[in-house]
Amino acid sequence: TYYPEEKLMGKIAKMRLLKAYNLVSMEFNEQYSYFFMLMARKNIDQPLGFSKDKLLRFNEKITSKAKAGLSIKYLDSYLNNEILSKSISDFYILNSKKTTNWIDFKNTIENNSGKKLDWFFEKIIEDRSAIDYAFDKITKTDDSFQFSLIDKNQYQVPVSVFGLKDGKITSKIWIDKVVKDSIYTLPRNGADKIVINYLNEVIEINQRNNWKSFKRYHIFNKPIKFNFMKDIENPNYNQVLYVPTIEYNYYDGLIPGIKIHNKTLLDKPFLFNINPTFSTNTGTISGSTSFILNHYIRDSKLFLTRYNVSYSSFHYAPDAYYRKFNPTISFRFRENDFRSNNRQVIFVRYNLVDREKSAFVDVTSENYGVFDVQYANNKSELTKQFSYTLGLQMSEKFGKAEAEVEFRKLFN
Repeated sequence: TYYPEEKLMGKIAKMRLLKAYNLVSMEFNEQYSYFFMLMARKNIDQPLGFSKDKLLRFNEKITSKAKAGLSIKYLDSYLNNEILSKSISDFYILNSKKTTNWIDFKNTIENNSGKKLDWFFEKIIEDRSAIDYAFDKITKTDDSFQFSLIDKNQYQVPVSVFGLKDGKITSKIWIDKVVKDSIYTLPRNGADKIVINYLNEVIEINQRNNWKSFKRYHIFNKPIKFNFMKDIENPNYNQVLYVPTIEYNYYDGLIPGIKIHNKTLLDKPFLFNINPTFSTNTGTISGSTSFILNHYIRDSKLFLTRYNVSYSSFHYAPDAYYRKFNPTISFRFRENDFRSNNRQVIFVRYNLVDREKSAFVDVTSENYGVFDVQYANNKSELTKQFSYTLGLQMSEKFGKAEAEVEFRKLFN
């Protein structure tokens, strides 16, 4: 109210050198959305309706409080016209006269707004499913946009859609319920972009798929933004981060390079890391790269499936490269009670090493591949831990089975 221009980083936000970073330039109140997404992107957020004894400590102290505030702002934006403020005042008066509960609060808002709000209390409060909307089909005319939406998680809650021109809002509509294959119309008013949830009113888990630009030659819908080192996610840009690197090995010597990646401070479904380097000893290009795809499952003991492909190439002799290729898939399991520290993982990997022939090194077997599968089960409490790992490795010339058990008990 009294400091509407205040930034999250305070006076640091005024430094020109740092203004390009979203972490520095973001508004003070934007932090609460990130507190929520910090846990939601890791697939360990919990319903607002849970009692304290069911909550993880970070959720109880930070995430749930942030989500509660965001939920109230969401409902206020949807109802508009100060209806929610009036309803809170009415409920306060009612509560001073008799013992009330959440049903009285719900009835008060519905009476003042004339709208049914089952979706808010049943889904936003009592459920943890992730909200994620995206555009399906879009056509434009001189005076309007016609579009259909995809409700990726079938959550069925209201969502706002905006028209933009040069970063300014030209039109806005609320869609109460997204119906498959339905066509909606938004007045254009000269807009060249159409955006879902532009003001971050809806508590979406992913806003990177909310944009559609109609500017000519705008291939990526959003501009690409390069940042040095690290930044927090900015859904208005396609962010590319870069950082210089330097390594050393005996045959390549000093290996300067640059790492290009998209890993921000929030987890993402897709991550890439490309690190081209230059071998000073041989005068050739070397380097490494990796691609990770995370598939989170919200309501299952199998809560994460991760696909990973990595590749690297360096010298093992003055005149010969070695190349490593590692495709990997892992399945991660947890208990339905998030407070349980019992975790299980199945890890499957193939290690392929390809070595060029060298005039300096006698290598009897230049190339080899090893198939590796492991299962780990770990339960760790403060005073007691029990874990075990089973593994199997196979290649053309050998096979190996292994097992490891660890038990720890602390006494007074």
